[in-house]
Amino acid sequence: ALEEAAARVAPEMDPAAVANIVWAYAAMGRAPEGAAWQALEQAVVRQAPRMDPQNVANTVYAVAKLGREPGAQAWAALDAAAARVAPEMNAQNLANTLWSFLSLAATRGVPLPACYPSLWRAACGLDTHSLLDVNWCSMFHAYLIHTELLGRPPSSSSTSSSSSSGGKS
Repeated sequence: ALEEAAARVAPEMDPAAVANIVWAYAAMGRAPEGAAWQALEQAVVRQAPRMDPQNVANTVYAVAKLGREPGAQAWAALDAAAARVAPEMNAQNLANTLWSFLSLAATRGVPLPACYPSLWRAACGLDTHSLLDVNWCSMFHAYLIHTELLGRPPSSSSTSSSSSSGGKS
């Protein structure tokens, strides 16, 4: 019933609803299947240009938590949305988004998106007082995954060509 309802209402969802329903699936530890997944991916493509930083972070986090590699259009839409909102992201949004992209790269072999360097630049510009302990943990985990995948620590001057391969350079 949940799958049918998600597929039925996905075309009418606003950006927050898309992020919330995908996040809810991840919180349940249950990935949507078939028509529901397709409808939600199409909703991501349609709504990502209007997502705010929280919507982007929640959607990317949910996809990573579900261990699902998004389709090319959904991935491109999330990449563009993350690039657009990166300068506005707070510490929690940045920590979750960085961890999510890195988790997908490390566990599913998904290439890092083009927005990846802009996320690190924004993270490097954070006031350390704005980070809660949980944000520190997520950032440190992202730092460790990045260093393992790319063979060097992240920096505020990272370039997309050196960071987007998902493999060691």
